[in-house]
Amino acid sequence: MSGISGLFDIARLAISANRAALQVTGHNISNVNTPGYTRQRAVLATSRPVSGNPGQIGTGVNAAEISRIYDKYLEFQVTTQKEYRGKSEILSSLLGRMEETFNESSGAGLNKAVSDFFGATSDLAADPAGSPPRTALLGRGQTLANVFNRMYEDLTDQRRDIDRELRGTLTQVNDLAGDIADLKDKIAAAELVGQNANDLRDQRQVYLNELAGYVDVNAFEDSIGMLNVFIGGDRPLVLGKNAASLTAVDNADNSGFAEIGYVPFAGSTITITSAVRQGKLAGLVQARDTDIPDALDQLNALAAAVTYRFNDIHDNGYGLDGSTGNEFFNDSNLGVSVTVPSTNTGTAAAGTLSITSVNALEYHNYRISFAVSGPTTYTITDLADNTTVATGTYTNPTTFAFNGLSVQITGVPANGDTLEVSAHKDAAQYIGLTSTVLNDRNKIAAAGANPVTTTGPSDNDNALLLAALKDTKILTGGTETLSAYYSSLTADVGSTAAQGKRDDDFYRLTMEQLENRRESVSGVSLDEEGANLIKFQRAFEAAAKLVQTADELLITVLNLKR
Repeated sequence: MSGISGLFDIARLAISANRAALQVTGHNISNVNTPGYTRQRAVLATSRPVSGNPGQIGTGVNAAEISRIYDKYLEFQVTTQKEYRGKSEILSSLLGRMEETFNESSGAGLNKAVSDFFGATSDLAADPAGSPPRTALLGRGQTLANVFNRMYEDLTDQRRDIDRELRGTLTQVNDLAGDIADLKDKIAAAELVGQNANDLRDQRQVYLNELAGYVDVNAFEDSIGMLNVFIGGDRPLVLGKNAASLTAVDNADNSGFAEIGYVPFAGSTITITSAVRQGKLAGLVQARDTDIPDALDQLNALAAAVTYRFNDIHDNGYGLDGSTGNEFFNDSNLGVSVTVPSTNTGTAAAGTLSITSVNALEYHNYRISFAVSGPTTYTITDLADNTTVATGTYTNPTTFAFNGLSVQITGVPANGDTLEVSAHKDAAQYIGLTSTVLNDRNKIAAAGANPVTTTGPSDNDNALLLAALKDTKILTGGTETLSAYYSSLTADVGSTAAQGKRDDDFYRLTMEQLENRRESVSGVSLDEEGANLIKFQRAFEAAAKLVQTADELLITVLNLKR
């Protein structure tokens, strides 16, 4: 390619190359606000020269490729940070909602209800035979029970809401996995013929980052540039154009709530809940199965302590009608409970259960674990601090007596079987006043002796014992009063919520910093693109001028030959 005709070819290539550069610049400008868009650049390269005299002569320019301007390591950091932010953001929101349940600022919280109730008990001690203080005590007692019931319902509603959201999130994960897999053929079709599928790769990265917000991922490209995505450690979610899926697996041992089930390309569904460490799914599981249940368990312990200890004193007192042995709070749905996990393979089950000493109760949960290797041995563990309560050899049946409880177990356990023991399960749900005192306030036991058979006015000995219960250390191994225990519970909930917010603030700011860094590398600068627009426009115009010049030269040469 030499002579005047070579000028035409050079001009043609220059026009084509700079037109491509203008198109890329326009594409960048039009996507300045597109989320996840990576700035593109037309890479211009000289055409292959030809040998001539006095030496090689250039043949112009080509648009060699359209490249993405991005930092692979930075993209990896953004994806990883999405995992942490996905978990922290949902946890901060859920823990904040849990904290609202324990909010005392409205003046209608549990602390005030406890104070008002025991204040009414003191008023009864001041006038044990009067009707007004008895009526007031019933009202305050009902209010206290209602607050317990409401808080229990609030917390259980939150768990149900979280479970519904978790199930919906599993569907979103599956949709994103399918979207990533669907892009495989489109990207391959473009790149196998030497094209750069820049916009498709941007879209795939957007999907991957969104997926990372839901579940921790490990993603890498194979030798032909196809993205493979793993979750839960080493379980493939996307391999090339194939996508596995997640599904909800109902857990009978956890109120029927959903576990995270992994459905592989082939084979049976397996549960991977414990392997999901980050992302929204991990935050939902933590709030539903750890944070809220811990607070709920302490609320139940407080309700059980009020019920058992108040009834224990009330049972021994006398009403104005001379009756005794009457309970104030209804405990028909309370008592020692034994839960048998569905994973047990033996036949161990509960026999006779009872509370042997209300004063010895610690309101903890316990686990009885069995090991079978020759003789069957057992270990009783206090789950509050994972300390061992008792160990020994099990025979069918065996009655375990510990911490105010008597638990008879019958049947033959298998190796590894466990049983869960509690004396306060769902106490906040069931606490309420008995129909005995609601229907006849004279049965409220304020007296220490039978006023019907005792000469003189009714005494207030039992009412004084009831009122003193408020300041008696009956919780946390006899170290905390009712009010102190609830204050500790409220402080723990507040601290957990505050820590959740601090974590989210940290990951939010870190995410913003990474996105700013990514924007500085891959984002579109309108100033820079404006300058490029002028640069390529001028080059295009110059190439067009070259065509005009070559045309004029050709006409001159043709005229010379006439």
